[in-house]
Amino acid sequence: MAKQVRSWSKPDNVPGLIGRKRVDLSVFRYGSHIPIPFHEDFAAANGGILLERGETRDIVLLLDGQEYNARLVNVDRNNVEADTLQIRWDNNQLLKKLLEQRFTRTFQRVSQASTDTNDEDIIPEENDSSDVDISEYIDFYQTDTPFTYRMELITAPLFSPIVGLRDYLLEIMQGYVYARTNQLFAREASMWNTFARIDNMVNQIDWLPPTVEVKWSVGKGNWARVPWIAFLDSRLTDTTQKGIYIAYLFREDMQGLYLALIQGVTDVVTQPGITQAEGRQLLRQRAESLRNNFGELKEHGFELDNNINLHSNSSFVINYQYGTIVYRYYLQEDLQYDEALSKDLYQLLQAYQNYIFTNESAVEDLHTTPFVMEEKVTELIQWISSRGYIYEPWQIAAYVTALKTKPFVILAGVSGTGKSKLPYLVGQATGGVTNLLPVRPDWTDSSEVLGYCDIQGKFRPAPVLKWAQEAESQPDKHHVCVMDEMNLARVEHYFAEVLSQIENRRKGDHGGYVSGNLISQSLLEEDKEWEHQAIPANMAIVGTVNMDESTYGFSRKVLDRAFTIELSEINLARWQTEEELNVTNTDLWPIKAWYPRAIKLSEFESPTEEEVQIIERVIEVLTGINSILQPAQLQLGYRSRDEIALFVLHAREIESSFVTQSGEKVDPMDLAILMKVLPRIMGGSSTIRQILMDLLAWAKHGGPSSESDTEEIVNQWIDEKRPAVLRGASFPRTAARLCLMWDRLTNEGFTSFWM
Repeated sequence: MAKQVRSWSKPDNVPGLIGRKRVDLSVFRYGSHIPIPFHEDFAAANGGILLERGETRDIVLLLDGQEYNARLVNVDRNNVEADTLQIRWDNNQLLKKLLEQRFTRTFQRVSQASTDTNDEDIIPEENDSSDVDISEYIDFYQTDTPFTYRMELITAPLFSPIVGLRDYLLEIMQGYVYARTNQLFAREASMWNTFARIDNMVNQIDWLPPTVEVKWSVGKGNWARVPWIAFLDSRLTDTTQKGIYIAYLFREDMQGLYLALIQGVTDVVTQPGITQAEGRQLLRQRAESLRNNFGELKEHGFELDNNINLHSNSSFVINYQYGTIVYRYYLQEDLQYDEALSKDLYQLLQAYQNYIFTNESAVEDLHTTPFVMEEKVTELIQWISSRGYIYEPWQIAAYVTALKTKPFVILAGVSGTGKSKLPYLVGQATGGVTNLLPVRPDWTDSSEVLGYCDIQGKFRPAPVLKWAQEAESQPDKHHVCVMDEMNLARVEHYFAEVLSQIENRRKGDHGGYVSGNLISQSLLEEDKEWEHQAIPANMAIVGTVNMDESTYGFSRKVLDRAFTIELSEINLARWQTEEELNVTNTDLWPIKAWYPRAIKLSEFESPTEEEVQIIERVIEVLTGINSILQPAQLQLGYRSRDEIALFVLHAREIESSFVTQSGEKVDPMDLAILMKVLPRIMGGSSTIRQILMDLLAWAKHGGPSSESDTEEIVNQWIDEKRPAVLRGASFPRTAARLCLMWDRLTNEGFTSFWM
């Protein structure tokens, strides 16, 4: 042992280990005091940084692939010369609950031994009559990032393999086909008894969670083609027909076996009003979304896709493939031994339990009708229309998709087109919360947005910071902050911190992505909570803008960070609501419906072949655009590439809503170019002129450009009364907007995307 002080120790020759903490009552109350001999170990993990007396640093704890926020504190204690270093997670209720769940044995024992006045370092006494160490520990490991530590939990009882598991599985794989084809289906059959013995054996293991029930099936009345053994957590499901569960799935030819985390397929594919193909699409989409919660299993040899093959032509069995979230495959001839098989099952059960613990709202959703994004957006569009508000369906679909892709959207257009109303309507219909902050022309810094310190040093939080705190306290609701008339003041001046932290997002403890802290200055002790306030994963910013002589333009810094949607298509003849429309759509959308699948393409996990093709198409299109923009140094960067690709991928989930009122399809790729590319083009130089010509030719037919061709296209557009769509173009909305920008350039000598 390299060193040991009270409940802390550091074994020899463990690479990267900072220290090992024996679990005591302090772990469940606040964290742990760090003995002085271990201060140097934490300093080494923090890049050589030693905290000053009274200093606090935010830290990140990595556990099972999830990030948890905590603090490292050097407490300034009066009349005490030595440093008092503590690692504290008392403000992180999620981590505290997780530790209580994982260290169940210790938590029960120290809770029984403690009183309100007890010292917080109560450690359970060991049973002297046993040679088994029943203590539990937390190992802290350093990472490549200072103040970020990886945690490993050492729980009791220690893992033990299921003795005989391999033999019974082989017995099934080698004898089931014969039983199915030659023996009567009966409880007395030897194969039936083999499954029953596995059931009994698995129920004896001490690491099977008490909420998990083992079920199995070899068929009903006849031998099943694909028998299974399932592990069902009662908090998620009590049947294999719905919810999420773990199962051993045997190939029909018995040459292989899958250990898989799968969805119940029956309740999904047999829903009234949907075809089997639609049900399978729903299973696939939901599996893709759920897969984001199980990334750590890849390190343990599991596959994160649905490429299982049970070698069966049964339509029902094929449904299993679409419902698969993660799996591990074993060939009969190479079936692993008890130790490895048991460890795989143990790892999958642990991940299953972690998912249930950290996704309580999602667990509740699984007991209700499945949430189908495409259906819900269709209902949302109908609900808004039934209230007498006029938007094109694709505008609402684009707004929802943009918010899902990035929590910063700009709504532009002439006055009276419903820019400020749209966020309120969507929030009302989906159970969200919408707050509005009118921007004033005299704003020059963030004091009216985030807050300021008064003359006594007291921090006075402003609305956006307060709303971020409110959103954090209501993690099951989607919150939108509307910055009304956003460009009455210079956005770069009063919104700089928010813009910066939107780009500094990381995966949150509850899913989604959380920004960095919005307040960078040091505050008084009673105001410290505001120093740690970020934009939570369930909050987005929407700015409404008018472009006229009373407003400021946007810099490329702002435009690069936002999706810009223009609401300028006006049909004054539409004023009556459809008589037969009676839609109620006030159900709370699950918060995960608003979470992106990734914020970078490099983080996009397990894309399907079709999704890879979509990404490749986006990259091909953007590469062509960049070759045109390059002479003016306006080309798109990696961030824009990723956001456009993710927008198109997210739009695919609600493809049927990207239509006009008359039912004409609207290409999300066309909209993405309109939102992310054209707003950056501004000026009157010869270079801008050439870019407009080349882009218009590219958007129209993909061919070379000339000024005469450009004039011909624009004149035709003018003759057709300047429509928002240029018929026959490869990208009709982009081409129509380029016609408008060219017309301004030739008539006024200057052009921009904005009115």
